[in-house]
Amino acid sequence: MSDFDASDLERVEACELCGEPVRDVRTAISANGFDSVVCSNCGLVFLNPRPREQALGGLYTDTYYAYRVPDRESAKQRIKDECLLDLGGYPHRRRPLWLAASSAMVRAVRGGQTSVVIPYRGDVHGAPRILDIGCGSGDFLLWARKAGWEPYGLDVVETAVLRAREQGLDVFHGTIGQAGYDDNFFDTIHSDNAFEHMHHPLAALRETRRILKPDGLFVICVPNFEGSCAKLLGPYWNLLCVPHHMYQFTTATLTAMLGKAGFVVERVHYKSFFIPYTEKNSFRNLKRAIDTGEIKASQAHFWKVLWKLAVWRRIQVALGLGRPEDHGQFITAYCRKGDRAKEEESK
Repeated sequence: MSDFDASDLERVEACELCGEPVRDVRTAISANGFDSVVCSNCGLVFLNPRPREQALGGLYTDTYYAYRVPDRESAKQRIKDECLLDLGGYPHRRRPLWLAASSAMVRAVRGGQTSVVIPYRGDVHGAPRILDIGCGSGDFLLWARKAGWEPYGLDVVETAVLRAREQGLDVFHGTIGQAGYDDNFFDTIHSDNAFEHMHHPLAALRETRRILKPDGLFVICVPNFEGSCAKLLGPYWNLLCVPHHMYQFTTATLTAMLGKAGFVVERVHYKSFFIPYTEKNSFRNLKRAIDTGEIKASQAHFWKVLWKLAVWRRIQVALGLGRPEDHGQFITAYCRKGDRAKEEESK
């Protein structure tokens, strides 16, 4: 159940995406004492009621996963970093043979599933600037610095910002609206699982567009609410994560919100179920529900999920069957600035 009382909560009066008054909504899913509802006009899924912004402090503790500082010199981390460099088309580097071979093997097995891939910007003179929105303790920014970027970050949690600064990173404490970066300042902006946490993601997207260079690239990744894992696990889906996640996006609603903010989506990528840690976390959450008796007839449900995710979906992905958006836990959109006149018309 929720630890919030009535004074900590607020009702959403108008849809963030279409602006229509919130009425006659249906509940998409209920979990942890909160309802995620669907806008009857545009289909956006959001918490209602939801915690007020000033009431969220206790959710993001020092142990929150994004605020941990990983061992950058571990073999696992070095292989992951190398994969991202190779997948992004970065110039060849001198590296140990074992590292090059490990990267090639992981890419052959998992393709682009390691993490969000940031393409190399060889067209930029000097070190290109990159911003990470919701940077946590700076793990991605350390990779970006290693890859030749001039990295910047921001996060709303002071503990995370301090940990990032301890590693020599330029990180702002606050929201993107408070940061006050100059117009057209960044060559690339990256956000991996941050916009679903925001109360007003559309305003944040518009600010993102303002500070991105005209030829810049914006890469945004959010959980995929129309994926098979979300549908099958329901309230036990590990990426539902309420009340941390204010919004749940589908390809249609994410693309629509990006368009309203003035972006053009060039391509969309889905991380599939070839991601072991995703399945592990999902099944771990389900096992916890089974062990605590939260799911009646839970064993039958568990084997149904095991078959659907671990067997049938793998067969579908391998054979290229079904919709791509059904196979992924995450949606990653690669975007450019659209025409400003069209953006103004859409407001």
